[in-house]
Amino acid sequence: TLFRSPMKQTSHLNTWAGAVVGAIPPLMGWAAATGSLPPAAFPLAALLFSWQLPHFMALAHMLRSDYLAGGYQMLPSFDTPKTANVILRNSLYLFPIAASFPLLGVCSWPFAAEASALSMGFVYLAIRFRNSHKDEDAKKVFLFSLMYLPAVMAAMMFHRTSTEEAVHVPCPHEAIQVEHIGKNKAQ
Repeated sequence: TLFRSPMKQTSHLNTWAGAVVGAIPPLMGWAAATGSLPPAAFPLAALLFSWQLPHFMALAHMLRSDYLAGGYQMLPSFDTPKTANVILRNSLYLFPIAASFPLLGVCSWPFAAEASALSMGFVYLAIRFRNSHKDEDAKKVFLFSLMYLPAVMAAMMFHRTSTEEAVHVPCPHEAIQVEHIGKNKAQ
């Protein structure tokens, strides 16, 4: 955010920088919990990154005059067609991201099917907005995004395939503790 906040007044790319910042916490959590960052850690970050762009762009489209008046460089303030394309493109990215969860062993295939069904709703609304450029269609995208993320995460929890043993990698202090306990038993 040290770079992102000043970017808001100089470049519309601040939204993409913000999406990166929003996608990092699950990677940090995975690394903290397991002591590693395997490929299976990245689908959730990719999901959050891709979800944030339609979510925020739809909101920024509805508030574009406020952002412009505040001196913020938001894509929806000056290019609605590109905004609509960003919303649609990132909604479409949710399909391969959903498939990556079972491919990497994080969730079962029913998760990918359920997440893809939800993503179809996102894409449908994104196409409507792309065709109309109306605030009411942007609002539908935004409201759907508020439902989409918790629904996908609930499906993710329900269909998870990793057990604690498969995901857990001992931290160095745990290995020392186990070794120390073993020595006490042997003595």
